[in-house]
Amino acid sequence: MSSSKLLWASSLSIGIDRDGSYYPAVDGIDFYIGKGEILGLVGESGCGKSMTALAITGLLPDGVAIKKGSVLFEGENLIGMPEKEMARLRGRAISMVFQEPMSSLNPLMKIGKQVSEAVRLHDPKPKREAERLAEAVLGKVGLQNPKVLMQCYPHQLSGGMQQRVMIAMAIISNPKLMIADEPTTALDVTMQAQILDLLKSINQEYGMAMLFISHDLGVVSRFCDRMAVMYAGKIVEEGTVSNIFKHPVHEYTRGLLESIPRADSRGKTLASVKGRVPNIFEKRMPCAFAPRCQKVQDRCLKCDPPNIALSQNHTARCILAENESEINYASI
Repeated sequence: MSSSKLLWASSLSIGIDRDGSYYPAVDGIDFYIGKGEILGLVGESGCGKSMTALAITGLLPDGVAIKKGSVLFEGENLIGMPEKEMARLRGRAISMVFQEPMSSLNPLMKIGKQVSEAVRLHDPKPKREAERLAEAVLGKVGLQNPKVLMQCYPHQLSGGMQQRVMIAMAIISNPKLMIADEPTTALDVTMQAQILDLLKSINQEYGMAMLFISHDLGVVSRFCDRMAVMYAGKIVEEGTVSNIFKHPVHEYTRGLLESIPRADSRGKTLASVKGRVPNIFEKRMPCAFAPRCQKVQDRCLKCDPPNIALSQNHTARCILAENESEINYASI
């Protein structure tokens, strides 16, 4: 693994064994996150994005297991790592911010205690010192009157304030990687923009790499450096945000891009990708997107689509990519 790559997932497969059969939720994916980089993992609900994040952090639900593959973090394989070692990494080297802060915060514990305990979990500082650090980091994430706020319970805070508290807890130990799973979905548009600006400033100030999980390509275009488009457990297109937005190749990526609201679409019906993502228990075609694809061919129904390099920074898992010559992105 290159020294510039912080995390590298290889042939990662995650699924459920039931009645003698194996059902994949994530099916042999490969991706990496560079040091200080923001990678967007995008796709509709049910594509395997959150399952990927939970596998990285060792938090897969009961009944779901990693079938094969590896996830190297600074050269160390996280898969199969003893829970004691994994717990040492979680929060300290790898942190996570979830979609619903109220499901992560303890409703019976004051904010100050929750944030200071996030410090003491990995660094046995004196209680007063941990509290001072907690107050400082709450101010760092843009919360007013952090000293007063520390005496509040989660329900006394707005959704945006709760998410800022979660971000404070995620950065307080200065981890090298933050996994943000749909962190702005439950917030209004104005608060979404503020949280994204905060995350971007954290990335730039601390050099903290991020795995940003989202279904919103409009957000990804403004926030991420590279993106991986996921469908039915596979990564179907990957590359720099600029390259993919200039020249999307996979029909699923194109459909997602066409569904982004634009200024000139006011009053018009937004485009959408017809059909739905198959659940993991449904029988899938070699190309799982074939039933929804407007350019489906006989080959799509018979063999797995190849993963084709369109440039050094752009790949697509689709037979249509075979017809693409070397792309001159500068001319697009």
